[in-house]
Amino acid sequence: MQEPQYVVPRVDILEQPSDPHPKTTVQLNRIGIVGTFSWGPVNTPVRVYTMKSAERLFGGYKQGLTGWPSVNGAFRQGNMDITIVRSAGPSAKKASLTLVDASNNPSVVVTGKYPGTKPIQVSWQNGTSTNTGKLIVIADGVAMTYDNLTLDTLNTVNDPNVDVAKANGATALPVPINVTPLTGGDDGAQTQDSDYIGTVDSQTGARTGLKIFEAIPVNIVLCAQQTSAAVQAALLAHAANAPVSQGLRVAVMSMPSGQNVDQSASKMATLTGMRGIMAYNWVEPEELPGTYVSPDGYYAGVLASIQSHWSPSNKTVQGILSTQFQLSDDDVYEATMARMSPITQDIDGSFKIRNGVNMFVMPPAGGDDWSQINVRREFDKLETEIYLGTQWAKSNTDPKLPDQLATWIDELLRQRKVETQEIADFKATTAYRDPSNPRRVVTTIRVKPDWAADFIDHEISQWNGA
Repeated sequence: MQEPQYVVPRVDILEQPSDPHPKTTVQLNRIGIVGTFSWGPVNTPVRVYTMKSAERLFGGYKQGLTGWPSVNGAFRQGNMDITIVRSAGPSAKKASLTLVDASNNPSVVVTGKYPGTKPIQVSWQNGTSTNTGKLIVIADGVAMTYDNLTLDTLNTVNDPNVDVAKANGATALPVPINVTPLTGGDDGAQTQDSDYIGTVDSQTGARTGLKIFEAIPVNIVLCAQQTSAAVQAALLAHAANAPVSQGLRVAVMSMPSGQNVDQSASKMATLTGMRGIMAYNWVEPEELPGTYVSPDGYYAGVLASIQSHWSPSNKTVQGILSTQFQLSDDDVYEATMARMSPITQDIDGSFKIRNGVNMFVMPPAGGDDWSQINVRREFDKLETEIYLGTQWAKSNTDPKLPDQLATWIDELLRQRKVETQEIADFKATTAYRDPSNPRRVVTTIRVKPDWAADFIDHEISQWNGA
């Protein structure tokens, strides 16, 4: 092919083969939250991207419900990708209103679409057409009108807030009523640890609570505002057992409200986990002056807003008026040695995460250090990218497959070292077919991570000008 001559203006089209096995870039920014809310489907995962949509689907803040403070804390850190699972106790109930006919017999039943206490009002009037009715549903400041209804056409009402049905034995339309609220709804706020931990039905496979995230890919998971030992153990086990095919993840937890550093450090002696993060010091949200909430959502939001290989150390936490305890440097040191990650107020008035350690045991001098959150998350990212990017190797019969795999992986690692600077270095990957089972190809991948510079020591001396 003759080289193009750059003499006169023109557009050249050069055809070349594409990479048969392109690299996959992964972002570990999906958050999964289990919590209680005043509205919305129960034990059904719903993905949301803005706080406005979260409030529309699950309701706003209500004292005694756990989900809103954690979801709000995450969204205050920026754009988020959050999957919400609403948990509810056995008292959860849908609100309803029964409309009666001229003989005071039940005629039409209007029921909230979900259990909860969302304010919903309805009115029934005569319809535009003869012998019909008109239903008006008022919720979230919006009135929806459904005209020309009969007892046989109630199923045509498709409202986001209520279900409408003919009462048993009804023979006549309701008499007109003015705006009347639905009553009897219950949020199901009185939950047990088991409601958050969840179950898997042995017959149907239906999942509840945290168990739902065993089948949904998320990267950061938390049970909103929960601090019990049972829920913390479930979170640690959940994060440790999640396979790469469902999303490697870390669990964000917190200590109970009102526990100082010494009390929290004592409790930490019984907890450990490479995939657990203990965010410390409850925070006062800007939206709720005088109220302190768990920092779990705020911390998760910071993690989701930064690159996997970045440490959360020194990252600003948005949306906070104060912290429950004002921590001295000695307190921060004690919290760090106890494997907690504290949030404190900085000299400039902002609130920052003071270190980025997870709950893994601190390494001995010269030992392998998995205690930094960014190391754990970057390895998770690499493992996920390699898993997704080598799907082409499955069922491959090429005898050169081990070499092809090693070459592909090394090129990915080279990109992560040189181009995106996510890792410090790597050794050449080795790959071979297992002699005892030729269907099995084994690769050995060795990566040196970038450790965050948690300690900056400035040595300042007087200069005499010489």
